[in-house]
Amino acid sequence: MIGKPLDGLAVGLPGSFFNTHWSESVTKAVERAVETLKESGVRVCPVSIAHIDQIYEAQQRVLRFEAYALHADRLAAGKPYESEVRERLMAGREVTHESYRQALAYRPNAKAHFDAALQKVDIILTPTCGITAPTLQERETVLNGETVSTRWLLTRLTAPTNFSGHPSLSVPFGKDGQGMPIGLQLVGRYHDEATLYQVGSFLTGERT
Repeated sequence: MIGKPLDGLAVGLPGSFFNTHWSESVTKAVERAVETLKESGVRVCPVSIAHIDQIYEAQQRVLRFEAYALHADRLAAGKPYESEVRERLMAGREVTHESYRQALAYRPNAKAHFDAALQKVDIILTPTCGITAPTLQERETVLNGETVSTRWLLTRLTAPTNFSGHPSLSVPFGKDGQGMPIGLQLVGRYHDEATLYQVGSFLTGERT
């Protein structure tokens, strides 16, 4: 599939959850990627992923619960953890077993919602992250006048398919004004990694 022409493929741009909290450089990179794909014969259209906020919340509950469970004995024994790491792990103590069970039970729904969107397109395109790499000291980021958690920004766009299990590929596509690389995330159907590689290879060849 790598090197095969892209004409005839359809790429979906999701709205809502996926198209907010982008830096200017990331926004411009996505716009340029869209134009590049269109020029290559790709049909680009909007797609909607139902209940995306619920998918994200379920993923977060599972992540917090399992992270705490894995480290609980060491945390209780007072083993040395960096303060922010300890804080993140301890947040999982508040997730009940029932809440965890309900979140796990929602996984088939998450898969179905992404499957429905991918019936209309071959792949879904989003940024991998709404910002480029922050400094080690950065804990809050200002985007369009809004101050948000940097930690939240770094993983939010990859979390939903981490939960649904859909194959996802991050490829570099340009850099910001400080020379930091920008990533684009390609999400595909189950067992169709070949199309992700096809589009990803094309975009990396057009990244300059």
